[in-house]
Amino acid sequence: MPLPVSGYADKLARLRAGLSAGGPGGIGLAKSTSNLFRDRERQARPRVDLSGFNEVVEVDAPRARVSAEGMTTYSDLVDATLEHGVMPCVVPQLKSITLGGAAAGVGIEASSFRY
Repeated sequence: MPLPVSGYADKLARLRAGLSAGGPGGIGLAKSTSNLFRDRERQARPRVDLSGFNEVVEVDAPRARVSAEGMTTYSDLVDATLEHGVMPCVVPQLKSITLGGAAAGVGIEASSFRY
């Protein structure tokens, strides 16, 4: 059964408004931290705040499935899944890595070769 997601409709409306403000140069994430350990030039472009998309929506332990928003950290994901007696097969070395960041390929290393 899905868990309540705080104000999802409001979060989605803010996201859509932010995306519509984008221009030809693309849109960046409005966030104050990064787990990328390399120098990069910050580009001037519209930024969209996704920080509110950070909730675990559903843990379906019998089917080994989790629904969660992209800014959910692995730390929060593990906490939510352990409450159901399961946990992800792969976890990143930094607990602050988000699901979206890991999916983009910047956060899974050590044990991911097995999965």
